[in-house]
Amino acid sequence: MIITVAPTGSGPMWKETPYLPITPAEIAEEAVKAYEAGAAVAHIHVRNPKTREPCPDVKLYREVI
Repeated sequence: MIITVAPTGSGPMWKETPYLPITPAEIAEEAVKAYEAGAAVAHIHVRNPKTREPCPDVKLYREVI
């Protein structure tokens, strides 16, 4: 069994719940927690910390990693 997590959910998910990680540090922390709980893969999308919208900024991905 391979457990995969997507800690930030899909694009508009942040509008539906206040519990999704937004900043690179929050996303990384949730990925580590998932790994410690048994996840093998973390499917990551970064978000603009100010607007909370999905963002393709490579710098933010590097911060998560």
